Amino acid sequence: MSNASWIQMPPEAGLTQVEALAALRTSEERFHAFVTSGTNVVYRMNADWSEMSQLVGHNFIADAPQPTNNWLAEYIYPEDQTRLLATIAEAIRARGVFEMEHRVRRLNGSVGWARSRAVPLLDAQGAIREWIGSAVDVTERRQNEQNLNEAQERYSGLLNSINEGYCVIEMIFDDNDTAVDFTYVEVNPAFEKLTGMSGVLGLRVRELIPDVEQRWLDAYGRVALTGEPVRRIDEVKPINRWFEVCCFRLGGPESRKIAILFNNITAQVETENALHASEVLYRGLFNAIDEGFCIIEMIFDAANRPVDYLILEVNPAFEQQCGLLDATGKRILELLPDHEPYWFEMYGKVALTGEPVRVQVESKAQQRWFETRAFRIGGEGSLKVAVIFNNITERKNVERKLQEQAHALSDLDRRKDEFLAMLSHELRNPLAPMTNALHMLRLQPQKDPVQRQALGIIERQLGQLKHLVGELLEISRITTGRVQLRLERIALSGVLHRAIETAQPLLEERRHVLEVSAPPHPVWLQADPSRLEQVVVNLLTNAAKYTDPGGRIWLSVAQDGQEAVLRVRDTGIGIAAELLPHIFDLFTQADKSLDRSQGGLGIGLCLVQRLVELHGGNVSVTSVLGQGSEFVVLLPVTSLDLKPLLPPQAEVVRPAGKCCRVLVVDDNVDAAQSMGALLAMHGHEVRVVHDGEAALEAVQSFPADVVLLDIGLPGLTGLEVARRIRQLPALKDLVLVALTGYGQESDRERTREAGFDHHLVKPADFDAVLKILEAIPAMTA
Repeated sequence: MSNASWIQMPPEAGLTQVEALAALRTSEERFHAFVTSGTNVVYRMNADWSEMSQLVGHNFIADAPQPTNNWLAEYIYPEDQTRLLATIAEAIRARGVFEMEHRVRRLNGSVGWARSRAVPLLDAQGAIREWIGSAVDVTERRQNEQNLNEAQERYSGLLNSINEGYCVIEMIFDDNDTAVDFTYVEVNPAFEKLTGMSGVLGLRVRELIPDVEQRWLDAYGRVALTGEPVRRIDEVKPINRWFEVCCFRLGGPESRKIAILFNNITAQVETENALHASEVLYRGLFNAIDEGFCIIEMIFDAANRPVDYLILEVNPAFEQQCGLLDATGKRILELLPDHEPYWFEMYGKVALTGEPVRVQVESKAQQRWFETRAFRIGGEGSLKVAVIFNNITERKNVERKLQEQAHALSDLDRRKDEFLAMLSHELRNPLAPMTNALHMLRLQPQKDPVQRQALGIIERQLGQLKHLVGELLEISRITTGRVQLRLERIALSGVLHRAIETAQPLLEERRHVLEVSAPPHPVWLQADPSRLEQVVVNLLTNAAKYTDPGGRIWLSVAQDGQEAVLRVRDTGIGIAAELLPHIFDLFTQADKSLDRSQGGLGIGLCLVQRLVELHGGNVSVTSVLGQGSEFVVLLPVTSLDLKPLLPPQAEVVRPAGKCCRVLVVDDNVDAAQSMGALLAMHGHEVRVVHDGEAALEAVQSFPADVVLLDIGLPGLTGLEVARRIRQLPALKDLVLVALTGYGQESDRERTREAGFDHHLVKPADFDAVLKILEAIPAMTA
């Protein structure tokens, strides 16, 4: 050994220079004896490593008792020489310890791995005199590490399927590029279970673990700075857990984000061999999971088509899940000769492309359904596929039954809607002549008070009946999604005015006091005015019906930010607490008494809710039994910068003394004759027929200006009659008005396509008929 020191003695030791040198000589002698006896290789190098003066190989590498300048080529693996020389140069520059792992040529000619360490011996001036080094054979450890990496690749798919921990962190460095902290950017659901930490997003690790070890920060910092991924097994002492960690940088060189995949391996960390630990972990998972698991090797024919697979390995749950016994080492076609080809195609694609698959698929050969996940094991070229599966046959049977029931239910719902639509349509047919007859009676002088009273009763009850039929039809339209709003910019005050006019007769009949309040400025909405009027009318009539005679009702409108707030409050009977959550359900009524004095079908409030929601709003109710109710409707207001509404067009007024020739076609004799009589009372010339053929004959002989044509005629329908009329050039100016119980947009589209000019829903409003007739002379002129 040299008389010079290979390390500086700290000044606080309190020794003289001579004493320090003597102590160091003794230390060097002991160190030489130690490294000679405790390592595989001992060597000496001159100051610049140009010459090796001695090498004791200990049967790991060849001895070199004589100085040599060719030591690099003789002992160091070629691909590692550049890296080794760079490390030596850095150690010489820093006069520090040289340490690295590199490959060497072993005594038997094979390539081995050595962990080499050399320390400089310094003279009194601090210059390097020589280097003393030792090397340890780490070939076996390196091989084990390689085996461990392969094992990790093999089992990574399985670990992914059982939800290993995952997080993304962003490193924080000081001015010297030393990692001092990191922030949690993203975590997966297994993170909390594996680490015991919750609510970590956006927090720094030092906030969660103040005494986190610096080595974790250094390791992650190197990954962020170098971009080199790291796999490590280490302990986080503050939380007493061991983790197997794989981390890699996300993004380019400037990124400081690290992705970390990890598993809590505390129970396995004491094992002596990392490969054995991985196998233990794998086997534990392999045997413990309830899912069936197997590793298969795909078999292809000469055309590279998957035709079979060999079962290499199965877990204990395999037999229970799929029912195949003693499957290991057998081909699937030995066990299931009629196994379907689509299984081979699916697994073959996984093996060839490396793309994992997750499907629910039926094995008809086994009469079972499986939820299956498959992924390739190994790199490109591997034909091994890992399969995890669950027998979901029972679940599929339940789903199938539920689907069938949802369909005994969907069909019933459809038939219910069809029935409601048909019922409302059929009810409209007798309403039409009754309405016409009422108009006829109103045109006659009524001197007898009993007749006037009876006429009033008929008018009110007929109006109620028309309202009920209308509600039936409306709920059918809404529940089937056939309602189309006709949106326009409107002031809410106009809707309130018309709604109050409509509800006024009922309010007066029950002697209610109605108080109305509204802001001085208009509240503008983008809405369907008729539909909103329907909402307000239903709320007012509902309040009137369930408030004792002489009660009070309040109707108010206000604007709150971007919402219009409409309130209807009453002093009525209120709503029971158990009924409140269901008050907007179809066919729900507050009054369930046998006398049914208030009438109604329990449809009105359901219509209110559906129509309000179609306008992008919502409706709520508060009530105390016996203390009245309050309904609150919230609707979005429209912006003020919309273009103003166009002024309404002036109505075309029929010149005095003019009349029209009207052909009425309806198979309902009462409806046709009553409509004809009403028209005649207003000075129009009328002819009435009751089927399509008679209508086609009548238009040839009767020079009609307009035809009121029922759609549901026997034989030729009204649609077909209209098409034939439009084929006659002489009748091109004839105005056709459709009378039908159906008023959907699709129904109106069909009548337009057939050639109708107007579409009226039964029972037709006679005033609407008169308006059409008033316009006829001006149009035909």
